[in-house]
Amino acid sequence: MVSHIKSIGLSLCGALFALSAAHATDSELLLKDAASKAISEFEMTGDASPISRTIWKLTGQPSGAVLSVCPDILNALYEAADPAFDVDRAPFKNISPGGRYPAGIDPEAIKEPKLKADYQERLAINREDAEYYRQQYAISRAIDEVARSLRQSFGEMAVSEVRSLLVQSGMEASYGDDFLKRLERQVP
Repeated sequence: MVSHIKSIGLSLCGALFALSAAHATDSELLLKDAASKAISEFEMTGDASPISRTIWKLTGQPSGAVLSVCPDILNALYEAADPAFDVDRAPFKNISPGGRYPAGIDPEAIKEPKLKADYQERLAINREDAEYYRQQYAISRAIDEVARSLRQSFGEMAVSEVRSLLVQSGMEASYGDDFLKRLERQVP
């Protein structure tokens, strides 16, 4: 399913790029350079904040500048996005070790070896869940920010243009549907 989403993402990104002007302006080239650096950092670290900072630079830019960077950004974000991510399934802030011990206690304070080991294992799993959630949440927010930038640049036309591109490309799967929903939620 992930490879299907990636191929759809590449098609939509290419279609969005085709909308941009044939000749890039200086501001478009600077934005593309900033986006390229942000995407590289994101791909190396998994941290979406460089991409978010680049997206915020799009505010007030000409529509051609916005379109010149959105395809690359969307491609990177959707490649890293987990389609099964559920924003409503946040990890626990504290884990209870069980027994007579309160949630969030330092594992070293637990005297029973089996209970301590089980608790440490559950804490490690929860840390992994928290990191996964943090990363996927940031990716989801960044995709929303791309939708916001497109909506600000194109207003109501953004939804119809992207919908038209999806129909022309034959895309109807998760990537296109997800991005259209996000785009429609944005207020121009």
